[in-house]
Amino acid sequence: MLPRIFKMVFFIFCIKFSFGQANISGTALYVVKPVIENSSEGNNDIAKALEPFSDDIAKNFVFRLDFNKNLSQFTIEETEDLKQFSERSIKLTSIQYGYADTIWQQNNQALNKTYEGFGQKSPVLMKQALDQPAWKISNEKKQIDGFTCYKATKTLVIKRGKKTFTTPMIAWFCPDIPVSFGPIEFGGLPGLILEAQTNKFLYGLKQIKLNNKIKINSVPSYPVFTEQELIKRLSNKVN
Repeated sequence: MLPRIFKMVFFIFCIKFSFGQANISGTALYVVKPVIENSSEGNNDIAKALEPFSDDIAKNFVFRLDFNKNLSQFTIEETEDLKQFSERSIKLTSIQYGYADTIWQQNNQALNKTYEGFGQKSPVLMKQALDQPAWKISNEKKQIDGFTCYKATKTLVIKRGKKTFTTPMIAWFCPDIPVSFGPIEFGGLPGLILEAQTNKFLYGLKQIKLNNKIKINSVPSYPVFTEQELIKRLSNKVN
């Protein structure tokens, strides 16, 4: 039996799709801030050590999510405020917030642009399922920019070699905006995610514009791999 709150949200989601999905599109802007916690994860710690002023740099970040009923594209805005920092500093800081390059979402998958090997000479797409593990939707809700949002949680388990990392994820999604997208690799819920949080960072909504006929670049035809497949390919090349 599905929880009552999930049935209610799913019902609202279906109604919205029936009456408005054909024209749904928009742009959501997000800002980020760090979350203080005690656990650590290798990649973020290395990036933090290489860019000690990342917290100050991140205050200037604005991320853009363009979406329609089938596809979303997530990028960092090239604002005037960022021009005071080097490309290297911006890259090292954005990595700490789960962003390395453009991320597309479609068909319940996130497709993250990255590179096979070093030197950024061979672009590829790294895929990740948005609904695995499954989200747990609660009856907790709050208002974000005038939209009623529901809370969903899950724990992502990442294995790298002999080490296993767990990342708790919290999403606040809005069934009134019936698309299954969100910032970075948050998605797979019955409504647009307006706020996303891990144990390291939080993406908060800055502004949203709906039905503004945005144009989204199609997903590039790069080779597609899972993270494990990319790690294995890199390991084979090194050896």
